[in-house]
Amino acid sequence: MPYKHDVVILSVAGGTSFNSALPPNYTFTLGGPESFPGFRIGELRGMEYWTGSVSYLRKIADISQLFGQALYLGIQAQVGSMQQPALEQGDLYQGRLYSGSVFVTGRTPIGPMTVSIGVASSHSWLLSIGLGRPIEEGTIMDFAR
Repeated sequence: MPYKHDVVILSVAGGTSFNSALPPNYTFTLGGPESFPGFRIGELRGMEYWTGSVSYLRKIADISQLFGQALYLGIQAQVGSMQQPALEQGDLYQGRLYSGSVFVTGRTPIGPMTVSIGVASSHSWLLSIGLGRPIEEGTIMDFAR
């Protein structure tokens, strides 16, 4: 929802397998700059999950108003949980997980661009640089921004 030159994005998502066993390639996945900053793409896998995030973006530069090109500085805070995680993940991913990120994003003359750094409650961090088409992470959160 835009407000003057700022944008606030609220996102919630979740999924369940309804207590049925899923093959490993059909488990829910989270992780990456869009779906859970601070974790690698697809690092979190399990049978049930929920997540919520809030992002705040502030326009820092107009590149071309005619073509709708601008740069935004943003921050994101996220909370979530992956229940019934894959066995190889161990106890590190049990319970509630938190992450936060700082990023610069926008449309530029050479295409969409995003540079972000995310930190997660598991003491991991991820630097992401994207130019051109957005990185698809294979989650419902791919459509949040």
